[in-house]
Amino acid sequence: MKVWFNGKIKNIEDASKEGIGFLTHAFNYGTGAFEGIRSYELVNGKVGIFRLKDHIDRLFYSSEYLNITLKYSKKEIIDACKEVVKENNLKNAYIRPIVYYSSQKIGLGNNDEVNIVVFAIPFDKYINKKHAKVMLSSYKRISPLISNPKAKITGHYIISSLATQQAKKHGYDEALMLDLEGRIAEGAGENIAFIKDNEIIFAKSDSILEGITRKTIMEIAEDLDFKVKEENIYPHQLDLFDEAFFMGTAVEIIPISQINNIEYKTKKSETIKRHYLDIVKGKVTRYRKWIEIIN
Repeated sequence: MKVWFNGKIKNIEDASKEGIGFLTHAFNYGTGAFEGIRSYELVNGKVGIFRLKDHIDRLFYSSEYLNITLKYSKKEIIDACKEVVKENNLKNAYIRPIVYYSSQKIGLGNNDEVNIVVFAIPFDKYINKKHAKVMLSSYKRISPLISNPKAKITGHYIISSLATQQAKKHGYDEALMLDLEGRIAEGAGENIAFIKDNEIIFAKSDSILEGITRKTIMEIAEDLDFKVKEENIYPHQLDLFDEAFFMGTAVEIIPISQINNIEYKTKKSETIKRHYLDIVKGKVTRYRKWIEIIN
């Protein structure tokens, strides 16, 4: 596998020797910022990356939260994402840029060195089922009083990992977390929305990562004659909705058929999913502006 490491395309084995050791600051303390980005084979046979600029904007935002000033421009990292897809002859891929403190010294304050790596792997389904069965987790989404939930930081995801492990242990596909105020926040790695009649209701919380796919669904909902709103939603209200679905770059759109013992229909969620997949694959002309073509 070819990766982009500190400005150059390298074999992953060589980059790993330079980049990750047991003393690496980010390995010990979770001090990294990252993105998950998708490329798709488009209807015209080309390969395109969906909303790449938005992802790189957030990567810079997350890096700034860690007090990291990147020495590469947004354009250079955008080009790097395209390059690793092309170098590895990929079409439908998951692209991961990671910016991390790379100092090889023990100590929380030893954060004076930074590496950046971009790699891409073949990718299909994050949850390999038609519908997701979801468990309300006992783990809570990180509070803005503790850290910044809007920044995509590696260390934040220990809670998500534990929540997913818990859900799978109990026979579910994914976890759904509350915030510290007891409101529905988001899945372990996905945002959530609900459907009632012709409205899509997005869970509102200060503890969510405001996802790029979430933003996309808000922007395209009118195409399918949905109204959109955000609301505080509490667990006792979950049975008031007709449908529910997860959304995120990795998971794309997946209808939720069940949360704990509450069952949902999936027809409208499946319609949203089909429309989203048409958009990311370049079938909808008005949204091709969101696709970066790899030449």
